Amino acid sequence: MRSQYTAGFVFNLLQDVNILRPLIYLVSDDLNAKPLLLVTKSFIKRDKHKIWIKELQEIFEDTGGCIIHLSRPYLTWQLLNQSPGGFIIAASESNLRGHRETHELFKLAPSKIATITLQHGFECVGFLMNKNHQKSYGSSVGFAADYICGWTPSSLQRNLRPLQHTRYQNLGPTAWIKQTTKRTLRLRLEPNITPQMGIVCENLHSVRFEGKSNVNLFMQQFFELADYLASKGKNIALRPHPGGQYTVKNNLSLPNNVVVVNQPAYKVNWGTYEFGISAPSSVLFDLIDSNVPVMVWQDHHKVIDTTQLAFLPVAHSAEDMISFANSPEIKASSSTNQQLKAILRDQNDISNNYIQFLEGLIEQNYYSMHIDHGFDQLSNFKKIRVLLLAPKGLPTVTLSFIKPLSLIPQHIEYELIHTTGDDIFDGETTKDATTRRCLNIINSFQPDILIMCRYFDLDALKLSFLCKKNGIKVIYHIDDLLYDPSPEVLDEEKYNAYRKRAPIIIDLIKQSDLVYCSTPALSKEISSYIDHPNIQHGKIYKSVDTSTILYKRDRKKVIGYTGFGHTQDLESIEDVILEVLNKYQDWSLELIGTIVPSAKLLALDKRLTIIPPERNYDGFISLLKSRNWSIGICPLINNRFNSVKANTKWVEYSCCNIATIATNLDPYCYGSPKDSLILCDSPVAWKDAFFQLMNSENLVNSLIKNSQDYIRSHYSDEALSNQVLDICDGLIKNL
Repeated sequence: MRSQYTAGFVFNLLQDVNILRPLIYLVSDDLNAKPLLLVTKSFIKRDKHKIWIKELQEIFEDTGGCIIHLSRPYLTWQLLNQSPGGFIIAASESNLRGHRETHELFKLAPSKIATITLQHGFECVGFLMNKNHQKSYGSSVGFAADYICGWTPSSLQRNLRPLQHTRYQNLGPTAWIKQTTKRTLRLRLEPNITPQMGIVCENLHSVRFEGKSNVNLFMQQFFELADYLASKGKNIALRPHPGGQYTVKNNLSLPNNVVVVNQPAYKVNWGTYEFGISAPSSVLFDLIDSNVPVMVWQDHHKVIDTTQLAFLPVAHSAEDMISFANSPEIKASSSTNQQLKAILRDQNDISNNYIQFLEGLIEQNYYSMHIDHGFDQLSNFKKIRVLLLAPKGLPTVTLSFIKPLSLIPQHIEYELIHTTGDDIFDGETTKDATTRRCLNIINSFQPDILIMCRYFDLDALKLSFLCKKNGIKVIYHIDDLLYDPSPEVLDEEKYNAYRKRAPIIIDLIKQSDLVYCSTPALSKEISSYIDHPNIQHGKIYKSVDTSTILYKRDRKKVIGYTGFGHTQDLESIEDVILEVLNKYQDWSLELIGTIVPSAKLLALDKRLTIIPPERNYDGFISLLKSRNWSIGICPLINNRFNSVKANTKWVEYSCCNIATIATNLDPYCYGSPKDSLILCDSPVAWKDAFFQLMNSENLVNSLIKNSQDYIRSHYSDEALSNQVLDICDGLIKNL
């Protein structure tokens, strides 16, 4: 029976009610399932006036569902685990701080319960983010959900991470669902108090405003509009944002002709308003959907980003608002705007989309709903819990674990602790404090496996020891010869830092259950130096989303190099580069990263471009693609330290449409076919390679095409996911 399956809805932000309410009624009426309303502590805290809990009570009474106040994580897991399957849906779930409770709930949910994140607004974190969002939160966010449901085709969701596209479902805005087979959802709608009244909506709590000056400017212009309408004998409605409630919380003194409209959106009769004005907000689409003329407000300095609403008239002043109030007209048309056409779809289509999607999750076994990535022999389909420990700002943890683990949430769930030692251990240095903190970490997540990625903090030895004592397997991941650095390759500061941490790294390697190496050469090197029974490596280190590999012929006459440090490697061929650039005056050199160019290279003046490092890996790849280099170089000093590195730069260059020249060492021999790059043993070979590529666009094209074909076949994200899963699952089977 469907009533046995979980049909859960998580309420975290107050505005979640408006987004989830239509689905709750749809599930109750059309799927004959009993809704489970899960209320977080944050929701109760935010609902100071108990307005929204009353709305939930009304939904509960209408549907015969059940309201559960979430408390301890284990009790929530126990509740969900009692069910044979089903789903839970959230309208505010991501790794942002305000969504933390929902995010954690999704990570601990039993694997038989599908987790679903909904797009809750047009400009929505993780989906489509404006410049103000990105300034506050970065260019993208992470979701723990198995499925991500949005309003438009994924191609229009510019801030979805590449790996999130595989989980994306284009189902439409839930707010457009106005009826089920048993009832109409928009009830008790009263006409406006005054005929021909417009409405202004404030969302002054939003990060879009970037400071009090814009908040004050918005209210000042609203008051001028209200005064003008009062002189004409007209009222104006003001709607506070359901979550922000700036007007209400600040107890603003409003003109007598202002009518505050503060009921839930589904109880507002939008169609009776003469016009609507708001800063960028999804409320504009409520009005557009009801054929109400709308105008978007923007400060005169244009700090507020209205790029995604270019199809609407813009108000920069009170005069603009007054002019629109006098002659409102509909300008937004779905026939001329791709995004509007995708959003303003038929409500029956949206209802059917969600019914089919959720019905499948209720009636079918959860695992059969996932894309088959070839994971057959798993440990009884038990989701493996992995705790990742890595230094802050480390690209390796993204490349080696976050990307592959994000593809297989049905098999592995993970928690990442990005840290320096002081963060995780709160600066406490006593043995008792360290032990207590380590046990808290273990007990809070209860992992099956602890993975230390290039980690070297002394207190990690205690965490590793306690994990093994509690039956938790420990993997030490290493992608460099961290315990035996080279002064030829590293600058003095970095070399000394490596030397200082080397004894701790050796102890962590010895104490681990498995050493996971980035390359076969590194695996062989460690085996010869440290006596350890379980040292492994995979076939690949750096993977790619093959759907993002695009070939194009449009390139600039630029030689480029990327790197964090490794200035000495570049210096090994700088005389060749200078000779080549002296011969070809229309070519230039670009460096991305922390490389410090020598005085010789600086003499290139305007023909040398130095670009600061981009720490976000997706941002780095976007930056690299945007530079349109013709040639990417991978010089390496021939020594033991460099011989164990991976061929990451070749993969990155190739995927970004750049031909590669590299030093003829293991990193670029074992995993890169000979027809995909040029390998060099000497300065003469480097010079010849440059001349070949600079004089033959066909050769550049051939190297790139061959590289991209090979990478598609051997370096896919799915292949690395398989590899990481095999490592983890093999270790668990040996418990």
